[in-house]
This record gives sequence, structure tokens and C-alpha cells, in this order.
Amino acid sequence: MTSQDARTSETGGPIGWHKDYVTGSRPDLRVPVRRVHLTNGQDVRLYDTSGPYTDPAVETDVRRGLQPLRENWIIGRGDTEEYAGRPMRPEDDGIKHTSPRGGLKNLDAVFPGRPRQPRRGRGGAAVTQLAYARRGEITEEMEYVALRENVSPETVREEIAADRAVLPANVNHPEIEPMIIGKKFLVKVNANIGNSAVTSSIEEEVEKMTWATRWGADTVMDLSTGRNIHTTREWVLRNSPVPIGTVPLYQALEKVDGKAEELTWEIYKDTVIEQAEQGGRLHDRPRRRAAAVRPAHRPPQDRHRLARWFDHGRLVPGAPQGVLPLRELRGALRDPRGVRRHVLARRRSAPRFDRGRQ
Repeated sequence: MTSQDARTSETGGPIGWHKDYVTGSRPDLRVPVRRVHLTNGQDVRLYDTSGPYTDPAVETDVRRGLQPLRENWIIGRGDTEEYAGRPMRPEDDGIKHTSPRGGLKNLDAVFPGRPRQPRRGRGGAAVTQLAYARRGEITEEMEYVALRENVSPETVREEIAADRAVLPANVNHPEIEPMIIGKKFLVKVNANIGNSAVTSSIEEEVEKMTWATRWGADTVMDLSTGRNIHTTREWVLRNSPVPIGTVPLYQALEKVDGKAEELTWEIYKDTVIEQAEQGGRLHDRPRRRAAAVRPAHRPPQDRHRLARWFDHGRLVPGAPQGVLPLRELRGALRDPRGVRRHVLARRRSAPRFDRGRQ
């Protein structure tokens, strides 16, 4: 038992709180809790998301990263293997292949912690908590969250298997303290961090993450849109006790200098793999509030260019003829043939676009 912010009351009992651990079926399955001492001598056990940072018995160093809590659990199951993974490329941090080497002089340092290789399921097997739950297996992660949520491990497994809960635990992020999101469990809080082209640094992003978890964030989304996205994410992941979510589209756009028309499926897919190998979880696909349709025969590789013609559902100046706001196509979108008929009818009845005006 470790103490934190503890004082002594007039009756001799502690006031404040201390960090404690609830041990499961194995010695390395220790769930952190925060015990708040009351003036009547009793204490209240609270859910704790702050990780080792609030444990005075643990020395943390962001340059080394957190200890891989789940590493032995993952290896012990014997269904994963290390592999070389994709090599890091200059464009992962927003540097084009054609940039001179001197362009790297202002980048923050590469994470200096212990070397690691990504893991994957042997023979292509699924190694997600959902796959384990549907096979009837109760993993250490499920037992961990059961202790956190004060429910039985079987309840956790059943809810995951039934798709009523999710336990985000990428095998490439062994530093996390497992948590679960679902109807039968405690409400969870997400915090957003991330750099931009204007400001922030890796040091600031790691500090944002540690403060977010200290104040109760159960998950953190890294929404970085500036330079050094790969390196920033590596520092955050290696120091995060909670799952880190990402938005692959943001980094994929940085790889093409923000030019949506140059974004391809190959670039996007490679970005998803890159982030998953680092340990990212909760990959998000931003849902555009506007859509556009040209004639049905429009080549698929050109459709992403439509994004630049809209701003929150409204056409921007210069949008070409035949591009329609989603709200006008809501019914027709259910049938591709109806889309084409709707577009052609609109062309016959509406005046041509003239400098963005209808």
C-alpha cells in the first residue's frame, strides 16, 4: 500500500487519499484504485485512471516509457509473434521524400526507450478480446476490468462476445491498464489531445496525456494534424496507461501535404497499418457532414475531390455544376440509379453555377 496526499486527523486517522491495488488471480494482475479517507475513519474506493504516475513507489521517466504491464499476458497466450513491421518513412512525420536531410534538424528526438517490434496473430489468427470472448476464453484483461468494474469475469466476457461492450487492448500497446466500455459498466470519459501546424510539441502532448489521465480520462484521442505525427504518437503511446485512439485520415492527409485529390487507398491503408503497429486503438473515421454526387459513372478515384466543394453541407464558390448537398439527395442516395436521375433532373431545372451562385 502506498500513500499519497495523506494527512492525519485529530483522531489519529489518515485524511486525504492513497493509491492502493487489488490483486487478482496472479501476482502481476494488480488493479489500481484510489482510496479516499473519510473523517469517520472509513474510506471509499474509487476507480483510478492515472497509471503509475500517482504511485510514489514507482519511478517514471518519459524517456523510458511505462513498464509493459500486459507483455507477459500477451506472450503467455502463445498466439502472437513479433515481426519486422513496416519501416518508418520520412513522410510519416510530414517530411517528403524529396526534402533534404537538413529538414529533419528541427524534429523532436526519436523515442529513446527500449527497442520493440510489432506483434501480430500467428497464422493470421485474430488476437482481439472479442475473438477470445467468442471462443469462450476469459483473458487476464477481462479479469482485470472485472475487478475494476466490480463484476464477474464471465459478465465481462459475455458482454464482449455479444457486442454490447468493447475492451480496447491492442497487443502492440502492452503498457495500458485494461478498461471496458459498455452499457453494463461505468461511464467512461475521453480526452482529446494533438498537435497542429501552428503550435505544440511532443513534450506538451505527453504532458497533456498524463494530466488527462490524472484527472480521470479513461481513453485519449490523439488528433494531431501537424508535423512529427508518428514520433509524437510513439512518445504518447509508450507513456500512456490508457488506450490511445487515432484518426488515420489526419495523418494520411499530411502525407500528401493536405491535398485530398492526391490521397489514395494505398496511402490510407498504409497509415492504418502504421498506427496499429505502434499500438493505436479506437481508429476513427471522421463522418463528413456533407456529401456530393456527380453522375453515377464518375471514376471512384476522383470522388474524394468532392470534399473540397463543401463547407458544412453548403456549396463553396467555384463548385462545378451537378454537385448537390446531401440534404437534397437524402432519398435518392438509397438507389444509385435514383442519384443519377436526381442529378440529371436538377441540371435541367436549375440554372448553371456562376461563381458559386445558383
